[in-house]
Amino acid sequence: MNGQYFGFFQDSKLFDMTNQFIGIVDNEEVWHQNGQYLGIIVESNYILRQINSSRPNRQLIPFPQLQELPPISPARSGKPIPSGWLDALETLSIKRKW
Repeated sequence: MNGQYFGFFQDSKLFDMTNQFIGIVDNEEVWHQNGQYLGIIVESNYILRQINSSRPNRQLIPFPQLQELPPISPARSGKPIPSGWLDALETLSIKRKW
């Protein structure tokens, strides 16, 4: 968990720091907008997925409208990833603008 600010949760949705919709949160599980399982929320701020964990894809998720971009949070110190887990956000193939 590298501690770099990625984005924010709002109304059970995940957005990156540029306000781009990434996915949804459903019972602490995070799903990419393309329906791919990303992982679970850990310590309210991290999304981790167990290595070798797989879930069937969900239907594509429609893009919501976000009214206001919240202030960007400062980076946190990195934390070691527990054995058998991976940082789900580092596995996303999103072109970052920052």
